[in-house]
Amino acid sequence: MRSFDDGRRLAKVSAIAIAAFTVPASANADNPACAAITAAQLEIMAVDCNQSGVWSQLQASGQFPDVFAGSGKKTNLCYVATGPAPATIGGDPVTIASSISGWTTDFTPGLFGGPDNLGTVVTQLTISGLNGQASANLFTRDTIDLSQIFTTGTASEEDVIVGGSGPLENAKGTYRVASVPEDPFASKVLLTNLAGVLCTH
Repeated sequence: MRSFDDGRRLAKVSAIAIAAFTVPASANADNPACAAITAAQLEIMAVDCNQSGVWSQLQASGQFPDVFAGSGKKTNLCYVATGPAPATIGGDPVTIASSISGWTTDFTPGLFGGPDNLGTVVTQLTISGLNGQASANLFTRDTIDLSQIFTTGTASEEDVIVGGSGPLENAKGTYRVASVPEDPFASKVLLTNLAGVLCTH
């Protein structure tokens, strides 16, 4: 028999799936406020959340209030980019200058001893070279499907764009990416084939 916790977990999965797939339907080539976003790869590495200041930076953005409300949803698992990565927005070259992210307690994946196949992450990407601007931030909520990690070595991500700063203020959209741990402890992870739609109005 399915428990109450199982039902609640299924409801959360459904809600995330609905949120992830409704935005691109309105983001199409006929909408001048929308553009394709791509990146071949971005490497990230695990860091100490406190020493790296990941959570303090994400909290300062004001984009993820539920993660910091009350006792919050922060974990002690954070990642930062190992270096910049080339990308495109609307076919124009830009650079993902940095990335910071933290895992939340919305799910506890089996990879970390929990009962779930899914994991959730909040992320800030800093984009440089967009419309002649020095930099702008893009904020995402990311759902990672870890169900294939032990059989294929990869995990698919659906990343929902929830906001931005500068020329990316009020950004919406989604992109997909494949997560490939580079070692048994996922101390470094290669994110590949980032592709999606970014809308700024």
